[in-house]
Amino acid sequence: MLKTILGFLLIVGITMPLFALDTTEKIQNRIEKQEGISQKRLEKKRALLEKKYKKRLKKLERWHEKELKQIAYEEKIMKEKLDAKKEKLEQP
Repeated sequence: MLKTILGFLLIVGITMPLFALDTTEKIQNRIEKQEGISQKRLEKKRALLEKKYKKRLKKLERWHEKELKQIAYEEKIMKEKLDAKKEKLEQP
């Protein structure tokens, strides 16, 4: 019985490291494959976000330009009103 147990342990002791090496390689390959897929997903997400934020940036720039034009227009009107009031005060 002792010989059977020792024989079993010897067989397991020899085959387990081989199995572990094979499994380690498989796991490593699987991890590399997952990292490749993850990298592709990240690149796609980054591209989509860049596209999305470029659109938002363009919209904000257009809105900002409109606001600047509106402010310039209001300043022009206020200046004209102020000039008109000055002319009225200068006239006797």
